[in-house]
Amino acid sequence: MILDDAVCAKPVVNRTINHYRESALMSAVHILICLTKGKSPEDIAKDFDDNIELVGVWIDYMIGINWVYRNAVDGTWVVSDEGKKWIDKYYTVLHN
Repeated sequence: MILDDAVCAKPVVNRTINHYRESALMSAVHILICLTKGKSPEDIAKDFDDNIELVGVWIDYMIGINWVYRNAVDGTWVVSDEGKKWIDKYYTVLHN
């Protein structure tokens, strides 16, 4: 079969894809790390095209699976042992 009117694809603009956008898990761990560094959800959302809803859903999910919790005394984010395992895996992937 021969197509007379072939569709031409426009070249994609070269954009830097950040490592934390490669997968949902990488995104989650990036958000986890940012929280523990004291970044607000609004600041983290800047890494995701200002998608605060995405960041909020991931934070809620990570609280639900006990990767992170908020310290009741000072409001800081604290990573659980399970969350620390995923952070370690994240850095292993980046450096290998």
